[in-house]
Amino acid sequence: MPYPPYSPPPYPGGPYPPDPPAPYPPEKAEEKAARKALRRSANLVSTALLGILPAAAALGLALSGLLLAMGYPLRGAAEYSFLSPELYYLYQAVVYACSLLLPACIVIAAARLKWGEMLVFQACGPLEFFGSVFLGVAVCLLSNIPANLISALLQGMGFSGEAPSTPLPDSVLGQALYFVNLAVIPPLFEEFLFRGLALGALRRFGDGFAVLASSFLFAMLHGNFIQIPFAFLAGLVMGFVMIRTNCLWVPIFIHFCNNAFSVFTQILARSSEDLAAGASLLYFLAMLLLAIVFSVLLLRLRPHYFYGDGKKGANGCALRARSKAFAFFTSPVTLVFLAYCLLTAVLYL
Repeated sequence: MPYPPYSPPPYPGGPYPPDPPAPYPPEKAEEKAARKALRRSANLVSTALLGILPAAAALGLALSGLLLAMGYPLRGAAEYSFLSPELYYLYQAVVYACSLLLPACIVIAAARLKWGEMLVFQACGPLEFFGSVFLGVAVCLLSNIPANLISALLQGMGFSGEAPSTPLPDSVLGQALYFVNLAVIPPLFEEFLFRGLALGALRRFGDGFAVLASSFLFAMLHGNFIQIPFAFLAGLVMGFVMIRTNCLWVPIFIHFCNNAFSVFTQILARSSEDLAAGASLLYFLAMLLLAIVFSVLLLRLRPHYFYGDGKKGANGCALRARSKAFAFFTSPVTLVFLAYCLLTAVLYL
């Protein structure tokens, strides 16, 4: 019986077509998507931070033009930009608050981020609230130690070694507006920006990473080498208590207590330097003692406060810590923002 002539299979190696090669293993594809999402979130946050500069410039020009159009006489001191102290601090309050708020709101709206993830005001008990506040204020006070060491080091190297400051007015109204500029606006609007927008946008990549990254951005925004270490450590504790309480009022209140007491000691020093130094020491010891007492109570009654309960935040990111850091620091807008902050810090020397 004759056999039909041999014909090779239509596909090399067998009668069936080979499976198409997968472009990435499943885990690699997941890592690539997570890296892309992290870069996008970092760029969005940094865009809001960079937007502060043009917003402040535009608002400053608009208000200056309005004052000139109203015929306001520029007869004040140069340290107050030739305005009266009261008008100067009112001017600064409007510009700073709006320049922090507007870019963040534009980014949140344009990127269609969830406001519920940025503005979190979950109810927390008195123990968690006051324990977090006392712990945060104590860490902020202790953070002055590395700041003072760096200041002394810079002075020893021939640099100024002084943090930026603004003059304290003599009038009661001027001091009230000075208080608003330093103790009210920064806690409200900076905490919205960093413990709200930054922490909220980065939290799905891990709570620890979100706290570190938002604290680093918070520190760099201060733009000088004296305040950077202080702001980073303060940002860490405020980010930690935000994660643990899920209540933005807690870091706002910590920030307020820190700045308000600083203004209070400045005003007190007008009367007596010794009295201001004594009040500072008493305040430091009281906050440290309260922080220790409430930390012990939290450890005994709310142990999950320090150890976590595995429910808050998102910790299932496919990226390792090194990959997260690389994606964050190679985000284009973040690089521009950090370069600007570093240049500002160097020029301030």
